[in-house]
Amino acid sequence: MTSIAAPLSAGAPAAPPRSEPAGLAIEIVPDLLAAEAAWREIEQDPAMSPYGRFDWLAAYLSEVAGAAEIRVAIARDGAGNPVLAVPLAVEHRFGLRIASAVGGKHVNYNLPPCRTDLWRSLRPDSATRLLGDIGRALRADVLAWTNVPRVWDGAPNPFAAGGSPSPSDSWSLPLEPDGEATLKRSMSADARKKLRSKLRGLDQLGPVAVLEARTEAEVDRVLDAFFRQKQARFDELGLADPFADPGMRRFLRRAALSSGPSNTPAVELYGLVVGERVVATLGGAADSRRLSGMFLSFERGEAERFSPGEILVTRVIALQCARGRAVLDLGVGDARYKRSICDRPEPLVDVVLPVTRRGRLYAAGRRAATDLKRRVKATPRAMAVIGRLRRAGALLRRSGGAA
Repeated sequence: MTSIAAPLSAGAPAAPPRSEPAGLAIEIVPDLLAAEAAWREIEQDPAMSPYGRFDWLAAYLSEVAGAAEIRVAIARDGAGNPVLAVPLAVEHRFGLRIASAVGGKHVNYNLPPCRTDLWRSLRPDSATRLLGDIGRALRADVLAWTNVPRVWDGAPNPFAAGGSPSPSDSWSLPLEPDGEATLKRSMSADARKKLRSKLRGLDQLGPVAVLEARTEAEVDRVLDAFFRQKQARFDELGLADPFADPGMRRFLRRAALSSGPSNTPAVELYGLVVGERVVATLGGAADSRRLSGMFLSFERGEAERFSPGEILVTRVIALQCARGRAVLDLGVGDARYKRSICDRPEPLVDVVLPVTRRGRLYAAGRRAATDLKRRVKATPRAMAVIGRLRRAGALLRRSGGAA
C-alpha cells in the first residue's frame, strides 16, 4: 500500500489513500533544497530527462521568481530508499488548486526523476494512481504536465498514461560513436553537400571554430550573442522575447556554470565563432546521456546565408558522439532544419490529471484547448495568418502605432 505523509498545507491531514504500487511511502517536502539529498540519491540510477536534474531545477528556481508554492513529492520504497521525486508548482487559479510541472515552456521533456528499476516495472495504471496520491497529499484539484514523452530510452513511459497529444512533438537523433557516420545516417547526401559548400563560404569571412563555453568569460560571450540574436528574431516575428526577463538571463548563466557532482553543466552552451564574432549559438539541458536543445540562434547579415545555425548543430553533434552521449534532440516544435538533421520524431503528450470533482471540468477544458492548439499548428494556412498578424503588430509597435 502507499502511505502518505501529512501535507504541508493548512488543515487536518487527509486520510491516507490506498493504491499500488505496494510499499511506497510519499512525503511532501517544502522546497527543492529540502529534497536535495534524496534527489541526488535517485540521480545515481535514474530514468529522467536532463530537465529533471537537480542542478537544472535549482538554477531555475533560484533565478526565475514566481508566485507558485514549490513542493516536492518524494516516494520511498519499503526500505526507506528514495525512488521518485516529483517537483510541482502549486497555484490558485480559477478557484482551483493546480499543481504543475516546474519550468513551464522552457522544459522540452517532463519526466520526474525515478529510479530505473521502479520506472521499468511501474504499470501505467499504477503510475496514474501514484500521481493521484501525490495530488491528494497536496490537496490539489488537478495535476498538469506538458511535453511528457510517450517513450523514453526505448521503453513506454508509464507517466504518460492517459495523456493527450501535445500541440507539438520533438525531434531527436540517436548518436553513434562516430559523428560522421551519425550524420551520414540521418542526413541526405544532398543536405550534407550543401552544408559543406556553405561552410566553405563561411570560412571566407574568417576562421571558423566551435566554442564550448565553460569559463565565466566564455559563458558571458555566448550568452551575450544569443540574447542579441534572439531579440532581433523575436522582434521580426512580432513575438515577446521570453529571454528578455532578467531572471531568465540569470538562470541560463547560473545553469551554465552549475555542474554538481557530475561535473556536467546543467545547461551547455556552444557558439560558432567566425573570426572574432559569435555568429550562432546553441544551448541545451545536459546529462550524461543526452543533450536537449533549449535554443538555437544565428546572426542576421552576411553570415546568415551560410546557415551558421545548422553548421553549429552538426559540429555539436560530432562533439556529443565523441563524448559518448546517446541522444541529441533539438527541442519541441517542427522546423525544416530539425527534420533535416534528426531522424527520430518523439511524440509528446500533455497529462492533466483531475484529483477532485472540481478538477474534472478544468481538465476537460484544458484538454480541449490543447487539442485545438495542435490542430491550428498542423494547419499551414492558419499558421501563416497568425504569422502575418504577429508581424503586422510588430511593425505597428515599432512605428509607434497602437497594436
